Amino acid sequence: KEDKRFSLQTGAFTYNVYSLKYDIKLGQDGSDMIPGIRLSEMYYIMGEYFARKSEYSQAGKMLDEVRYARGILTTNLEKSIGSLEGFHIELLKDMRKEFIGEGQLFFQYKRLDKKPVDNAIFVFDKPDNEDI
Repeated sequence: KEDKRFSLQTGAFTYNVYSLKYDIKLGQDGSDMIPGIRLSEMYYIMGEYFARKSEYSQAGKMLDEVRYARGILTTNLEKSIGSLEGFHIELLKDMRKEFIGEGQLFFQYKRLDKKPVDNAIFVFDKPDNEDI
């Protein structure tokens, strides 16, 4: 099996792709749409804990658990992660799929001091109405 997160979380209308993440189904009120914390995030936290203690095999196991639950059966990060930097690379790859349409990835890049494009991506213009 392959990772089905993208196909399950997006829909298409003509040539446009859109997020289904917060699509409220007919007959539901949507009160269960936004979790406080999800199980995959707890695995990410545990993985980072192990990676920061240089226990890379355990850190890889945590990412593998999330990936197995998402249908990726060919993953074996337990044996391929050998550094904190390597863990962060794999963590961000998985978070890109897990947090699609949420805006959470921005905070992860900022927290880990990773720059996907350039430094300016994290600097917003000051609004005109805030000039003193």
